Amino acid sequence: MLECVFDAMAEDESLIPKDYEKRLRESEKYLAFSNCLLNLETLQKEEFSPYWLVTHELNVRYDENACPRTFLKWLDSTSDDEEVKRRIVEVLAVLLSGSNLTRSYFVCGTAPSAGKSTFAQLVKYLLGENLVSSIYPGKMSEKFSIGSTKG
Repeated sequence: MLECVFDAMAEDESLIPKDYEKRLRESEKYLAFSNCLLNLETLQKEEFSPYWLVTHELNVRYDENACPRTFLKWLDSTSDDEEVKRRIVEVLAVLLSGSNLTRSYFVCGTAPSAGKSTFAQLVKYLLGENLVSSIYPGKMSEKFSIGSTKG
C-alpha cells in the first residue's frame, strides 16, 4: 500500500521533485530559523524558498546582533577543559544542523551538577519537545528504556 502511495507521489513532480536528492544535499548548508534561512557557508540571512528542502525549523528567530552571553557563561561553568567545551559546541552544532549525517546520538557523562539537564532543556527549546529525548544514564539499563524513548 505504502509503495503505491510513493509511486503516485513520484509521478507528480510538485509532490516529489525529480532532483530532490540533489536539492536535499544542497539544502544541508542552511539552518532554518522561524524568520529566515541562515547560509552556514556565508553566514548570511536568506529568504525562505521552495527550492531549499529543509527538514525542520528552529523554534527561535535569527538575530545577527545577538550575543549568547548566557550560553557562554553556562559553557564556562561546565568545565575548565577547553576540549570539553569544544565538544559541547560540536554536539549542539550537529543537533541544530538537522541533517544528522553522522547518524548520532549523544551521551553526557554522569558527573553531578555538570549542566546536563540545562543542556537538554536548551536543545528541547531550540528544536522542540517532540524532536528530543533525554533519559538518565541509570535508566538506560532498564528493559526497553531506550526503545521507548520518543524524539
